[in-house]
Amino acid sequence: MRKLNILLGILLSGIGTTVFAQGQFDLLQIPARTSGIANTSIITNITKQQDKILAVGERGHILMWSDMDNWQQQSVPVSLTLTDSTTLKDGTRFAVGHDSIILKSAPQSNSWTKVFDGNELTKLKIIYIGKKIVAFQQRLEELTDEDEIAELEFNIEDLEFNLEDAQIELKDGPNKPLLSITASDNNHLFAVGAYGTMLTSDDLGSSWRLIDGQIKNPNQYHLNSIITADNGSVYIVGENGIGFSSDNNGRTWQTMDMPYDGSLFGIASKKDSLVAFGLQGNFMVSNDNGASWEASNIGSSASLLGGVIADDMTVSLVGHAGIIVRFNVNDISNMSLNRHPSSAVFSSVLIRDNSLVLAGQFGMTTWLVK
Repeated sequence: MRKLNILLGILLSGIGTTVFAQGQFDLLQIPARTSGIANTSIITNITKQQDKILAVGERGHILMWSDMDNWQQQSVPVSLTLTDSTTLKDGTRFAVGHDSIILKSAPQSNSWTKVFDGNELTKLKIIYIGKKIVAFQQRLEELTDEDEIAELEFNIEDLEFNLEDAQIELKDGPNKPLLSITASDNNHLFAVGAYGTMLTSDDLGSSWRLIDGQIKNPNQYHLNSIITADNGSVYIVGENGIGFSSDNNGRTWQTMDMPYDGSLFGIASKKDSLVAFGLQGNFMVSNDNGASWEASNIGSSASLLGGVIADDMTVSLVGHAGIIVRFNVNDISNMSLNRHPSSAVFSSVLIRDNSLVLAGQFGMTTWLVK
């Protein structure tokens, strides 16, 4: 089985941390513990909440953060690592994470409820794979070309292996993380994750549908990040340099021609511009809503895990070894490269006033923009 090359795996590499053993604890059933130092634990993602910041991270930690001295841990029913969050226009919030957990919180609430997990995902996958096998077998009966028959028989065999894996997973418990979630303009939710997993909900998270087959991802590459841009389009990037876009709230998806075939861990947007970033300092910029891309590199092997674009179109990217990279989308050659004195791994970044808010290995911190 292909090695799971996901953002959190990179974030945790080389970090000494205590991890619950899935074989000993069912983290889906253990509420997150209240901790007075949760703000210094691993934070994987941060998003703006008016004048505050919503932070999610390891051990089921969800924080409403005002500054270094003012934050509140929220009540969460699981102890799993959480990877991303999104907020609807009415203030309803969703978070995703390991074991394909999806959590929901009402506007202004300090508590979260579980609305989906990997057990349900496995059942959806079993149904989805079973239907594909039946459809392929029916098509096989109609074919006469030997090459086409051989190819379809290979595909059926591959699906049967996938079905067997899913049935084992149903017995042993979920193991696939969801890595990112977004809401489109009409409150349509999309969640993506490992092995090409893609889910959607059009009823505010009450029910979820598996839509892996809507994008061209036959190798089931990991989908690491999904965002909704200012123009309402939805963008996905992932493993092996794959990228997809939809300009109709996910009814159809187009494959983007990305100029890099390594893993992309994130994508940021502002106006008509996009910046995708990933392994070993590689990033690419589009100023036409993803129609074309210009590839570049920061000149360092540090992987880039988080990014944001300011109103003045200045890009800030963060990643391994405390790396902080800044440039304008219209002039990527004029780049500043700094390192935070902590040399921490940063996985997410936001802009607040004249500072960057950084999240990652040691929790939350700020960086004055010079």
